[in-house]
Amino acid sequence: MTEVESDLRCAEASIRAGEPLAGTAAVARHWLAIEEPGAWARKPLQSKGLGALGELLTQWDEATPELRIQLIRQPGRRHRSRRVFHADLATGRLTHATLEDDELAALDPESFLGDGLGANFDGLLYLVCTHGKRDDCCALRGVPVYQALAEAAADLPASDQPELWQTSHLGGHRFAATLTTLPHGYALGRVEPDEAEDVLAAGGLHRLDRVRGRSLWPQVAQVADFQLRSSLPADHPARLDPAAVRVREVRESDAGWIVGLELVNMGSPERHTLEVHQIMSPMEQPKSCGDAPVAVPRLLAKAKR
Repeated sequence: MTEVESDLRCAEASIRAGEPLAGTAAVARHWLAIEEPGAWARKPLQSKGLGALGELLTQWDEATPELRIQLIRQPGRRHRSRRVFHADLATGRLTHATLEDDELAALDPESFLGDGLGANFDGLLYLVCTHGKRDDCCALRGVPVYQALAEAAADLPASDQPELWQTSHLGGHRFAATLTTLPHGYALGRVEPDEAEDVLAAGGLHRLDRVRGRSLWPQVAQVADFQLRSSLPADHPARLDPAAVRVREVRESDAGWIVGLELVNMGSPERHTLEVHQIMSPMEQPKSCGDAPVAVPRLLAKAKR
């Protein structure tokens, strides 16, 4: 077993180890993003600025496996009320509202998971992880990407400007800079500031080598999706289309998993079946800055013959 230099930050160590991005996105159908402009604790829902809301949000988080709660902020924005967004990745619906704390506390999760919040938002919501309290790499790599995206967005016509926010931990800080685009839910990793214009122009899916996966699907399906897209010609219309792939099935097999996918923008759906299996990395690396190096499992996919 080969060990990556132990004094490297986790993001650099991951790159040195050649760790794949595909299959590393957090899995959740519903995303709830809540504005909290104050300092974020290492565990976001314990942040002081949430007050009594923190305990309630923790209850929602623990009771609803398909729900992921993110804290969000925009530097310089300070308001008593909070912007709140809900994305249902299965339906592709993004809704938003501006709420006082008592209004937020009065929400019924079962209701907003089904009906959304307030008004529909027809654009995209970009969430860039800048959660330095969770890991140094999130701030060191995430803040410059957020700033570059904000500058690129400011140059767009007002009608085309997306919602762009810093967010708490997205998972996988060793893949910083990380971002997720809602409501399609594709997560990217190792994004660089000079990619900002391309990210916005492509709606958050600009390069396959930045794709971690779509959060709607289990990680084995994320890997199969990446492999299918990678097998398409560079100019294929489905290659970077977030809506081009559907998951038909995911089942275990003797060697790992079988994943059935469909390409759905081809006139008639085109079916593909892939095999996914897990291996252990030949390299040891820290999963977080300051951690001892360990071997990290990897998922690999190939077309089923």
